[in-house]
Amino acid sequence: MERAEKTVYAFYVTAALALAALVGMKKFPKAATPLAVAALLAAVASVGVGGWIGKAGGQLRHPEFRQSPPPNTPEPDHQHECTKT
Repeated sequence: MERAEKTVYAFYVTAALALAALVGMKKFPKAATPLAVAALLAAVASVGVGGWIGKAGGQLRHPEFRQSPPPNTPEPDHQHECTKT
């Protein structure tokens, strides 16, 4: 969650560049291509940031993806009673 909060602005910048590229096609045709390229580069960067955020979340939720041994936690004693009625 901390990674997502720190990098959320990368996604906002990508959205703003994409919107500027769309508006720029109508109003400023010469600026549309550079804006579209900038939006594409920002989108690729956002995918990378999203992967970085997702990796941290996956390591928290899925211990098989951790690069270090899992923490030692004592197993609770479970006793199941089998009752027939």
